[in-house]
Amino acid sequence: VTGVSTFAGIVTTTGDMYVGGDLYVLDDLKIDEINARNLNITGVSTFVGDAKFDSNVTIGGTLTYEDVTNVDSVGIITAGRGFRATTGGLVVTAGVSTFGGIATFTEYVYANKTVSTEQGFRAIAGGLIVTAGIATFGAIAPYTSDAFVDGTLTAGLIDGGSY
Repeated sequence: VTGVSTFAGIVTTTGDMYVGGDLYVLDDLKIDEINARNLNITGVSTFVGDAKFDSNVTIGGTLTYEDVTNVDSVGIITAGRGFRATTGGLVVTAGVSTFGGIATFTEYVYANKTVSTEQGFRAIAGGLIVTAGIATFGAIAPYTSDAFVDGTLTAGLIDGGSY
């Protein structure tokens, strides 16, 4: 058949159908399996079930997700409802980690380099424990409770209180 063909009703083929140009579908398109070189979708795409990607995924806009179990990112991650790592923790291998509000840690905080604070360090429970190296205080270090030193205490001028 050459030229325009109009079919009214269901068309059934028993073999392959090849379309040399564009295929326009005005209603729903139901496909059992898609094998394609490129797939460009405009508008909203909804996946009901798992979506599997065997290679890289590039997102030009915002990726919104919930109930994430694994995120491996090289750029900036903005978490609108918080960030929770259930295993492995948050590991920053380069750059600066900035927390705009209160950062609450329910376990240990490990730092392999210098920890710098602009407004001081406050331990609500457990105190500051230095397990290796030297703890140096460059300004006044007020203690509202006992200070325990397991080793040698070298001090300059000690003023007030009992010893």
